[in-house]
Amino acid sequence: MHHGGSADRAGGAQWVAERDRATHRVDELGVQAQPRALLSQIRGLELREMGDSRACCGFGGSFSLKYGEVSAAIGDEKIGQIHATGAQAVVLGDLGCMLHLEGRLRRLGDDATKVLHVAQVLAGELEDPS
Repeated sequence: MHHGGSADRAGGAQWVAERDRATHRVDELGVQAQPRALLSQIRGLELREMGDSRACCGFGGSFSLKYGEVSAAIGDEKIGQIHATGAQAVVLGDLGCMLHLEGRLRRLGDDATKVLHVAQVLAGELEDPS
């Protein structure tokens, strides 16, 4: 189901998403409020922030190769924060973070939580969660 202009289901949001704020995008590019402003306009989407949405996901490019165990542990901590929100999806703006977190989710046995790029959500690529 595409959500570009879809109506809300009775009783609340069709999707609950946690939006991660990748630190380099915030710190280096100053992109922080813009994605939230755009995502907040999507009907049927409830945004939740995880406890520490600015914390690194643990990927860091070659860091994850050099320090695999540390990278996985940081990623797993982030996964715990995602699960604590009760969100059906995590919405990210960084491809490396997407790759790492989806990999960690699947390795931990979570095949249900969606990992989506902000652009995917804005383009209406959310499926009906029911």
